[in-house]
Amino acid sequence: MVKRAVEIGKFRGYMIKEGTQFPILQFADDTMLIGDGSWENLRTIKAILRGFELVSGLKINFVKSKLIGIHVEETMLEAGASFLTC
Repeated sequence: MVKRAVEIGKFRGYMIKEGTQFPILQFADDTMLIGDGSWENLRTIKAILRGFELVSGLKINFVKSKLIGIHVEETMLEAGASFLTC
């Protein structure tokens, strides 16, 4: 789902070099979505996670989730965390 969101331009991952994005890291039971600090990305993350819940039947614990920003304004992080309920 993340790959498709990047392909259609809904999610902008971390740019390694022009044309090469790094949008996701997955571990055994953890996933990190890495991208620009934009509302478009936040809306897309929420849609991807909700879609995952619907397709898999699993429940994401948003309270245990974290939103971390680098070079992102504090107000954006607070609003984004509230939007994602994390």
